[in-house]
Amino acid sequence: MRIYIVFDGNTPYRQNKEPYRFFMNHKKAENYRKNAVRSVGRKIYDGNTEWYELKEEEKKKYFDKANKMLRIIELEF
Repeated sequence: MRIYIVFDGNTPYRQNKEPYRFFMNHKKAENYRKNAVRSVGRKIYDGNTEWYELKEEEKKKYFDKANKMLRIIELEF
């Protein structure tokens, strides 16, 4: 049996969330991680320009930072 854990305990941007989420399906875990990366990336951004006005290249910089914080851990029993 495999369990996938999305660990985001290193992100102070998701304080109202649990530091990890359990999934039995890798696809669901990956979808959760992708959504969390977008959410955390928006919260890391602290500029004066509105988020929706940024170019994709600028947004990618913040998504990359968030991507380093969020991990999927696979456990097999």
